[in-house]
Amino acid sequence: MAVDQGLSHPSRPSTPNHELPPAHAEKYEGLRAELTKRRLAEWAEYGEALRVQLDRAIAAMPGLNVPVKISIDTTTERYGSPYDRYSLEWLLLEQAASRIGSGRE
Repeated sequence: MAVDQGLSHPSRPSTPNHELPPAHAEKYEGLRAELTKRRLAEWAEYGEALRVQLDRAIAAMPGLNVPVKISIDTTTERYGSPYDRYSLEWLLLEQAASRIGSGRE
């Protein structure tokens, strides 16, 4: 199993091609799997908190008399935003995200 060069420490000798011995590779993969599991759980929790805040923001919008369905995918990585910073979607996301963890939930 190859390890990213950035993970090697200058004070530790590295093996050729940054290969880990099998016992270490198994530990590394186990730790990596556990971190991935934790990251996905944290994102799922954040996604649910964001959905709750979006529901509240939408319910508080005057004159919005149409049903709104919210779908949050916390398993797909996306960079950047497809929304115009002045669109309703962006404004609702900004408002909801700012309330998460601020104690104003």
